[in-house]
Amino acid sequence: MKKIFLSLLFLSGIFICFGQTRGMENGTIIYKGPTSVSKIVDQPTVLIGFNQGKRSMGEIGFGWFSFGGPGISFAKYASLEMGSNRTKFIMVPKIGAWAGMGTGVGLNLLYYSDFQHGTLVFRPEIGLAFWRLKLMYGYNVRLSKDPVGGINLHQVNLSYLIAVKNQK
Repeated sequence: MKKIFLSLLFLSGIFICFGQTRGMENGTIIYKGPTSVSKIVDQPTVLIGFNQGKRSMGEIGFGWFSFGGPGISFAKYASLEMGSNRTKFIMVPKIGAWAGMGTGVGLNLLYYSDFQHGTLVFRPEIGLAFWRLKLMYGYNVRLSKDPVGGINLHQVNLSYLIAVKNQK
């Protein structure tokens, strides 16, 4: 049952993320609703976040945020989560993407490291995503052994994307 749920979550994320490429006109993604047409605007951003599971971790990174249509938002990013597993400082490089229209889904690939050992982790997420803010539940699926120790299995992530360039 768990494998079926994770597979469906993964496929939903792919369809939402890549489904936004419909309606491309001259490289610009267009949302064509029943009564309006609006461009999806892209913005470079700085990501700040907080993750809470058994252990807390802070997050900072950069990303690209897209929005348009009736509440559609999409982000792709690279970030660094930082925290402690009680005895050692842990750095976690992360790449990921999320999409939302109130309800959101996300996919992340992380590498937990204590500077001596490393563990590769895949994290699907589901939750709320409004504009540049997301609040999601994530489940860490280890893709390699766990010599780092102290990796959260379940966690809640709160992230916000700060625009670094005003759109004209």
